[in-house]
Amino acid sequence: MFEILKKRMEEIMCISVEDMQGLKDIHQTKKVRKGQILLSEGQVCTLTYYIVKGCLRVYRIDQNGEEHVLKFGIENWWINDGESFSTKEPSKSYIQALEDSDLILFEESHFSRLIPSAPSLQKFVEEKTTRSFIASTERIYEQMSLSAETRYNNFIKKYPNIFNRVPLHMIASYLGVSKKTLSRIRSKV
Repeated sequence: MFEILKKRMEEIMCISVEDMQGLKDIHQTKKVRKGQILLSEGQVCTLTYYIVKGCLRVYRIDQNGEEHVLKFGIENWWINDGESFSTKEPSKSYIQALEDSDLILFEESHFSRLIPSAPSLQKFVEEKTTRSFIASTERIYEQMSLSAETRYNNFIKKYPNIFNRVPLHMIASYLGVSKKTLSRIRSKV
């Protein structure tokens, strides 16, 4: 599985042989079943996942018991609870497999020791962090300024590989609309 990650990383950026070997030395692999919870609220997120195969989601549950999907992850994406991973504070989120998935995982303690001595990996992490920040900012802007119908159409265009893989109620949650509203939007489209 590591070769898939290596190839993908090298498509994005030049990673030195030494830095890639360091990453290989600390990686672990895991197969998870559909529905499996990888992180629960209250746990500290000590792992970051690279998705080789499958689909995951990060979500929170509000005081009324409603789920709110924060993000999805599919093949060649990285996923974790960035807030808990960075601060080492208990997570407010859950991470769940939506399909049987093959994952490469890295423990924060190993990762944080490797990065300072691996300049090309440090640059890679900075690039991924910047992209994640930009995507989050764009998502916040869309939630505040665009109609539900426009957000739905944007979701389909941006993430066609996710749309057909997750239940509609989760897409509704991600978009911040009810299932009923999503059904009405879909019938128009």
